[in-house]
Amino acid sequence: MLLRRAAAMFPCTKPAKRLGLISHAGAIYVAIGDTEGAGACDELLRDQPQMLDPASRTRLQAASLLPFKLYNRAMKARVLLVWTDQVGHS
Repeated sequence: MLLRRAAAMFPCTKPAKRLGLISHAGAIYVAIGDTEGAGACDELLRDQPQMLDPASRTRLQAASLLPFKLYNRAMKARVLLVWTDQVGHS
């Protein structure tokens, strides 16, 4: 159902080429994964940040500052990327 909605919203035979999403797949993944990771361990980041190694702590703290609008855009891009992959293999 979600794929049909994406297809209706973005009628194009090859939206990944039009939007250039394939080349941004890694950035989309990091934006979503890091933000969700920061949300999953927000109590740890707030109450016991010393329990994390400095690199992980810095990355998760930075991700926790990502505005929801940007996270939402990354999720929409992920849907388009998955939809494009489904269309390409049908």
